[in-house]
Amino acid sequence: MKKLITLLVIIVLVGGAGAGYYFTRPAFKVDKAVEANDMSKVSALYPKLKEEKKTEVQHDVLLYCGELLNSYVNQEREYDDVMAQLSPLAEGVMKDNAEFGNILDGMEMYKTSRESWAKANEFFDAKDYSAALAAYSEVVKGDYPYEEAQKKI
Repeated sequence: MKKLITLLVIIVLVGGAGAGYYFTRPAFKVDKAVEANDMSKVSALYPKLKEEKKTEVQHDVLLYCGELLNSYVNQEREYDDVMAQLSPLAEGVMKDNAEFGNILDGMEMYKTSRESWAKANEFFDAKDYSAALAAYSEVVKGDYPYEEAQKKI
């Protein structure tokens, strides 16, 4: 009976140590951070990952970044909110990732488009039609005010 109890205690200790290791290792923590969309935590844990895990994390993060861009395009989030999520990734997790660079470029393109839309409306209201025409022409196809800008042109 003592041997059985000793064996059970050893199994519990070894299992507990294994579970403790599993739940505290960087790969597990980064998976949870990705699920929670906590990009600051992902960035902090990223350097501790093995190379094959880094590739997987980059893929998951890239998908999330695409969703962020779409949420800005669809007017569900503000520019500063999206950039606060993207910025921590630029120097670490997504550094030198061309697709991530495209997402950042897209954010800037749509931001410029919306600024042009606002300026164009100001020019139009001030009856400066040539400046309004130039600004309306800078509104990007695919952005929410594009059709209206085309009508104004």
